[in-house]
Amino acid sequence: MEQIFKGGRYRSSTHSHSLSLATIARITRTPSSNGQPARIFYFLLELSTRERQCYILHMANGWSLTEVAAELQITKWSAQQYVDRAKEKIKSKNF
Repeated sequence: MEQIFKGGRYRSSTHSHSLSLATIARITRTPSSNGQPARIFYFLLELSTRERQCYILHMANGWSLTEVAAELQITKWSAQQYVDRAKEKIKSKNF
């Protein structure tokens, strides 16, 4: 996937944001003695593709909801709903 520099951030030139297992593993790789990265990894796999995309782009990468919406070609309201659903699922797992 080709990366292009846009608005101070690198963005993919295609809109294929399925966030591969390798990407999720890289994002969740943090030092921990209690196995938390593995829990995060498997939890992220339980989210829908769109919830995972929105949650990671917004929460882990720090993108605004407007940026997430533009990148994924959805409305800002939809991006917010996906992030909120992911947060609720996290809360329900006592994570």
